[in-house]
Amino acid sequence: MKKSPILILTSSFPRWPKDTDPPFVYQLAHKLSDSFDVTVLAPHCHGARKYEKLDNLNVVRFKYFFEKYQKLAYQGGILSNLKHNSFLYLQIPFFILFELASLLHLIARLKPKVIHAHWVIPQTLIAVIACRMVKCAPKIICTAHGADVYGLKGRLFKKIKQFVFRNVDVCTVVSNALKKEVLRLSEDSLPIHVMPMGVDLTDLFTQSQNPPHRNQLLFVGRLVEKKGVHYLLEAMPKIIEDIPDATLQVIGDGHNKSDHIRYVNENNLESSVIFHGAVNNKELPQFYQASEILIFPSIVAKDGDQEGLGLVPVEAMGCGCGIIATDLDALKDVVQDKITGLIIPQRSSEAIAAAVLQLLQNRSQLGQYRRAGRQYALQRFDWNVVAEGYKKVIQYMIDA
Repeated sequence: MKKSPILILTSSFPRWPKDTDPPFVYQLAHKLSDSFDVTVLAPHCHGARKYEKLDNLNVVRFKYFFEKYQKLAYQGGILSNLKHNSFLYLQIPFFILFELASLLHLIARLKPKVIHAHWVIPQTLIAVIACRMVKCAPKIICTAHGADVYGLKGRLFKKIKQFVFRNVDVCTVVSNALKKEVLRLSEDSLPIHVMPMGVDLTDLFTQSQNPPHRNQLLFVGRLVEKKGVHYLLEAMPKIIEDIPDATLQVIGDGHNKSDHIRYVNENNLESSVIFHGAVNNKELPQFYQASEILIFPSIVAKDGDQEGLGLVPVEAMGCGCGIIATDLDALKDVVQDKITGLIIPQRSSEAIAAAVLQLLQNRSQLGQYRRAGRQYALQRFDWNVVAEGYKKVIQYMIDA
């Protein structure tokens, strides 16, 4: 039986083997390709192929600027890149125009039944514009991830988001907190489903037969403001005072990395805090499995940007880590306080230190959280569960 064609629009997709950017859009697309004929449209990047067959996926990468200078997308995302390089604002019109042209070409050639656009701006906005320009327009699913809703403030962006939500058929959001934000911007008639991204908890993010390294702590994520790493580093002297052999492994890269390294050096923490840089997704499990506790100290950034969900704690729970996370609303979908981990106030190095010491000095409690966390993650976030939900929504739209 011939599979129905669908188009996926995204600004984040693996550019080459062992890419260190988050692969969740690829992983979902790969699962969807079991049931649909999937084509992915993503931005091009210097060194990436313009056309590629990746497993069962047809991948098209649109060029939008001089190839060497295409740096608007990837490595932290569009919003983060714009914050740190104002030159990139010049690329936005070209990005929108060339993605729109590529999308119109693919609609005419493939005649997709559904467009699944990740992020409200710019992907879903471009999908809405394209569908207004063709006769037999496909239906549109918008998936909001967080930064596209939280991080774009002001009257103009509010109007754009409202326009987008008026013109899509279905919206999915990755957390209940994000649903509340979308409800404020959308009309009552828009179907909104809470459907997180998933994690491979069956084959990749699993527990090791070997015990973790005693008193090893872990952070995984981009080194940018909203991740709150500075507060974690500030907590380390207090932790080391009580547990001298405690170490913190830091996985990730970003614009704040040099500031964090400087802080560690100035406070003589070099032997206790180790920076590993960005790590490919398939290599991450070894760090989770070797660590006793993952700390996820995310905050609301000055511009309002914050986590839409937070898959890092899910990956860690899959590998059997204890979890300490801050009290952002979205993280409450992931970590159940005093059941699968500890929820603490954001922007508090004292709270981080107290929570770490509580778990490292009460190993029976830590063990309970580790066991409960893996079970909770398997039930709610494994790709085998998550992808089925997306398949049902897409198939319903095709059949309707």
